[in-house]
Amino acid sequence: MIDDRILCTNCRELRRNGDCLAARERRRLDVSEYYGPSELDLPRRCEFFAAKPAAVDQRSGAERYPDLYAEYAAKQAELNSFRREAAVRGIQRMKAAIEPSGERVG
Repeated sequence: MIDDRILCTNCRELRRNGDCLAARERRRLDVSEYYGPSELDLPRRCEFFAAKPAAVDQRSGAERYPDLYAEYAAKQAELNSFRREAAVRGIQRMKAAIEPSGERVG
């Protein structure tokens, strides 16, 4: 079996201070915006991997790990759906609270 994991040090998303730029820019929502991998020499699979310009294999993390990326996207879509539903309920409660009793505002 081929080991397809990569090192964060091979990713152009890794900043000099050790932070992940994908997390900082909130493209990666499963971690804090101040996320930085604790072990840079630990091979891993990351859907946000971006090869450095000199790398032979220029595939992104989404291309390398399509199942992982699809799982992440599905999880985020579900979370966004919950957030959207909660926002709609909140707006409905707010409207109900500010409408005079028995009157409906168009």
